[in-house]
Amino acid sequence: MPKLRVSEEEKNDRVIRAKIKVGMEINNLSIDDMCIATGVSKKTWFNRMNNPAGFTVMELRRISKKLRIPAKNILDEQICI
Repeated sequence: MPKLRVSEEEKNDRVIRAKIKVGMEINNLSIDDMCIATGVSKKTWFNRMNNPAGFTVMELRRISKKLRIPAKNILDEQICI
């Protein structure tokens, strides 16, 4: 079977995941640190990372504060940190 083309939504989700992971790496933060900062369990964190559309506004605000990245930069489709 031929590979399916990646949708725009999936591309945007990949960018969001990448920005969060890079921000974590730059700030030397673990998944545990992010779970504490956002107030979610590890299972919820992994679910959110698999489906970034599930992040709440408050969680995104907490992530942006912890990573020191403006929330609009996390959600922006461009890759720029």
